[in-house]
Parts: sequence; C-alpha cells; structure tokens
Amino acid sequence: MPGSRHGGTRVAPFGLLPVQGPHPRARAARGLPGPWRQDSSDAVGEARQWCPRSCSRPGSSTCAKTQPVADVAAQVGEHNTRLWRFIRHYVDEAGLYEDYTGVEAIGINETSRKGHRYITVVADLTGRNVVCVVPGKDANTVKEFARDFMDHNGDPYHVRLVTCDMSPGFAKGIREHLSNAHRIIDRFHMIRHANEAVDKVRKAEAGDRPVLRNTKYVWLRNEAGLTDPQLEVKRKLARQRLKTARACGMGETLQDIHADSASRMEARRDSSRCARG
Repeated sequence: MPGSRHGGTRVAPFGLLPVQGPHPRARAARGLPGPWRQDSSDAVGEARQWCPRSCSRPGSSTCAKTQPVADVAAQVGEHNTRLWRFIRHYVDEAGLYEDYTGVEAIGINETSRKGHRYITVVADLTGRNVVCVVPGKDANTVKEFARDFMDHNGDPYHVRLVTCDMSPGFAKGIREHLSNAHRIIDRFHMIRHANEAVDKVRKAEAGDRPVLRNTKYVWLRNEAGLTDPQLEVKRKLARQRLKTARACGMGETLQDIHADSASRMEARRDSSRCARG
C-alpha cells in the first residue's frame, strides 16, 4: 500500500520517507568467481548439459549450434545474459588449446545483424571447424585472422586455398597476409551474382513483355525446386525466345561449369563458349 489518508492529508509510509545523511561508498568484492565457477543454482548445472566444457572455438558450443541462447535460457529457467557469460568463458578457455597445424584450406564469409554490424567467420574446409571470428569484413579482418592463426601454430604461408566472396577487402587481405593462397569465389556467391543478373534482365524485359511479371522465382530456382505449375510456366516462356530465358540458361550453364570443370583452364574455356552463346 503506497500510503494512507488521515484528515484529508496523504501520509507516506515510513519506508518511503526521504532520508539524507553520510554513508560509506559500497564497493563490490573483487576476485569473486563467476557463475561458471560454481553450481550456484540448479539451472546453471542443467545449463552445463547444453553447453559442455569441451565446446569448440569460437562460440560454437552445443547450444549455439542447435538453437538460440534465449531459447536455452527459457528451457533451463535462467537469464540469457548469464548463459552468455557461461558460454564465453568456456569458449575462450577451449580456444587456448586449439592447434591449427597443417590447416591449408579455409573458407571466409561474413554475416551481419541490423545496422550493418558485420563479423567475418573463417572455417577450416577440411576439418569443417570454425577457426576464427573477427569483427568487420575488410582486409584488416584477414590480418587479425592471420595473427590469431599464428598464435595457434598455424602458418599463413602454408594456406594454399581460400574460398570467399568477391569482396575487394578480402582480396586485398588475402594478397597481403595469405600470399601463397589461391582465391576461389565460392559457389554460393557465384550463383547469387548470376541470379541478380537474371532478375535484372527480367525486370528490364518485363516493361515490354508483361507475361514476365510475377515470375521472379520461376527463373531463380533450379527446375528440381519448382512446383509442376511453375515448371510448366517456365517451359512455356522459354519457347518465346525471351532474353530472360537466355540469361537463365547462361546461369544454369555457369553452375554446371563450376561443378564439372577439372581445372581453371577448362572452366575458362567453357565460360568463353557460354558467353559466345
């Protein structure tokens, strides 16, 4: 009850009366162990089942691989920020024992959240493990990776293969810090750029050919991923000698070249044939 009334005057209870006076500054005791150092609650003990100590570096504990930490927190009845501290502690601890000796093929990719807050993820393509996660997506991220790589017995000069997107920043970083590596544009980004080109042709042609409107995904998906009605529409439009159909065919041929070419020379030869039509 916030207060009571006596004779028309509102009187605050004693606990809410303002009191001023000198008092010592409170300081938290230093050196106290964090929640990961003690089973301070049953929830934290249960969380250990989701985030084992043997999780791999960085940030790829069991819970992070399968579902968001907020969902895990709800299941074990603990606040997600506490579980994040728990995860980060053991991830950092496990990272001290990582050994990247012999790693020669890596993949580099970036991802972002709202507000363009980018991180770059570097993975070992042979062992299929995350090697490093660095903020940003430019040449400096490759530099930071190379530094961390050497701290864990990796040798940047022994990296022979790097797959990444067409980012100029990554290209510069690879030239400067992974000088012996061959850079290969990965299949995902190649297909994405091809699809963007196909859709650009479709939009330009749709002004004169209204039949192309609302057919975006008919052209961007492989035929195996189309429904029967979509496949029928695509084949019907392909017989009308449309620029969009030709662009789509070139994109599909590019995928075949990427999958079937045994060497760079063979891929370049087949790409030239595709460009000539």
